[in-house]
Amino acid sequence: MRRSQMEIFGLVFVVLLIMVGFFIYISISRPSANEINIKAEYERTQMASNFIDAILKVTTECSGQDLWDILAACESPGLAGGSLKCPGGSSPCDEAKRVVQLALDNTLGVMQYDYQFSFRVQTDVMWKIPAADLTCANRVKPGIYSLPSPFTGRTLEVRLEICS
Repeated sequence: MRRSQMEIFGLVFVVLLIMVGFFIYISISRPSANEINIKAEYERTQMASNFIDAILKVTTECSGQDLWDILAACESPGLAGGSLKCPGGSSPCDEAKRVVQLALDNTLGVMQYDYQFSFRVQTDVMWKIPAADLTCANRVKPGIYSLPSPFTGRTLEVRLEICS
């Protein structure tokens, strides 16, 4: 009888050691609040970059051109805008704003993120959505896409900032 009691005690002791080791492992491996913030910031930065990459490839109703071509025509309407036929006779800028607003409303707007999308030529802001300045205290690194204009050679920049 004594021997069986010692074996059960040993078995209980081993199980308790395994449980204590498991709880120590769980408490050590849980991410800290700082690590969670870094992850969220990285996700939003990637979200901004990926959104810009995707939206610039969207085909618009302006002569079947993609959004990047429409933005280039918006920068220099006298050089390119005349050849583009946009629905309802709207300008390339109006069509670009409409497409961007629709995409933002159906993505970041649905997820209830504060954001600002801007289109710039050189350092001048041509337009931004929403028009009011972004007022959040914590902004993540913006997604930025820039290329020279095919018409004027000036730098065109699309920027999306998302609040964290």
